[in-house]
Amino acid sequence: RTFRSSSDSFNFQNIPIRDLELARLIRQAIIARSGHRLVEIDYSGVEVHVAACYHQDPTMLEYLEDKSKDLHRDMAMEIFKLPLEELTP
Repeated sequence: RTFRSSSDSFNFQNIPIRDLELARLIRQAIIARSGHRLVEIDYSGVEVHVAACYHQDPTMLEYLEDKSKDLHRDMAMEIFKLPLEELTP
């Protein structure tokens, strides 16, 4: 299993946004059936969350739970051997 989402028929996961005006027109044309609703969900970062939960990785879970922690900052500090004081926001 990859845990990736998929779609069939009209691919709602891949509506083009390169042309903002075209994207706006396409989205306006998509209307929910009576009694139903369409929702938009931001899945950014979902794969990291799923992997951390699935594998019960304590370090990753700590990074995901503690919003004051920054995985990318800490990795950059480790890779480039930089102290926190030398990093720019």
